[in-house]
Order: sequence, then C-alpha cells, then structure tokens
Amino acid sequence: MPQLTKNMAGFSLIEILVTVAITIIGLVGLASLQLQVTKSVGDSGNRSQVIWMLEDLSNRMKANRIALADYNTDGDTVSCDNAPKICSAYHDGSARVEADLSCSNTEQAQSDLWEVACGFNPDVDTYITKSSAVDFIAAPLLSTQLNGGEITVTISWDTRTSGVNADGELVYANTDSLANSRTSLTMVYNL
Repeated sequence: MPQLTKNMAGFSLIEILVTVAITIIGLVGLASLQLQVTKSVGDSGNRSQVIWMLEDLSNRMKANRIALADYNTDGDTVSCDNAPKICSAYHDGSARVEADLSCSNTEQAQSDLWEVACGFNPDVDTYITKSSAVDFIAAPLLSTQLNGGEITVTISWDTRTSGVNADGELVYANTDSLANSRTSLTMVYNL
C-alpha cells in the first residue's frame, strides 16, 4: 500500500457531495424563478389586453356621448349570457355581418358593452378561433359606474401571480392562502 505524503492532492467524497448539493439547490432555485417569470409574463400579457379593452370602450363611449348614461351598469358586471341587438359589423366565421343601421343610441351602448366584455364567437367548427381581446384573458368581468361627471370602468380577471388573502390583503404570490386570485384594472374617465 502506498504511503500518503503531503504532495498528494485530490477531492474527498464529502467535498464532492457538498458541491453537488449546492449545485442542486441552485438549479432548483433557477427552475422556480423561471416558473415565476413565465407566470408573470402571462399576467402582463393579460394586463395589456385589458388596457386595450378599456381604451376600446373609452373610444366607443366618446363616439356615442349622447347615450353615455346607457353605458352605466351601476357596478354590476356585464352578462354574456344573452347578447343584445348587435349594432356593429363583424365576421361570424364564414361571412361578414353588416352593422344594423336601425340601432338607437341606447342599443349601440348596450352592444358596445357586450362586444367589449364578451366578444364575438365566430362559428368555425374545425378551428379554435380567438376573435377579440376578451378571448385571451381568463374569466374577464367588465363593470361601469357613472358618478356625476365621470365614469369608472373596471375589468377584473383571473390571475396566476397575485390575489387577495383571507385578510383581504393584496399579495403577489401564488400560494394556497389566496382566497381570491383576481386582478382588476380601473380607469376613470372625466366627461
């Protein structure tokens, strides 16, 4: 058996195990960070779509100022169950449907709210088709509130990285303690 001397060098098994353990902990941390980044990117995409929807509704209200009071939902969310009379042109998946020119200003307001909140579902059997911003957001809800000389428009949606815990506090983490994982964006327009 050879005699060990001071000049012999190398790694012991314990040193290698410590190095592997530290590397694994670092890689798991990076993987977790990557998951959070992916969720955040999705949420920022939703926020961009919601801003687009709010601006779209704002432009529609400016174009139909006469019926501005008809955009008021008194804080209730717009229901997508029953479509109102549709007053704008759209494509149904197979052909263009022309705008109904007989719509009153009130009907136009109701059509605008429904179109922004619910979108059109084209009748395309063989493809998954997304036709409006609302199709890209998880469970969006639109509400408006007319208050004197201003209208408040709020859109809320399901989110993956923030929410409200049981104490009603806003938190930015996806944990089991979230009682409500919805985010909302509100814009106030002066009339």
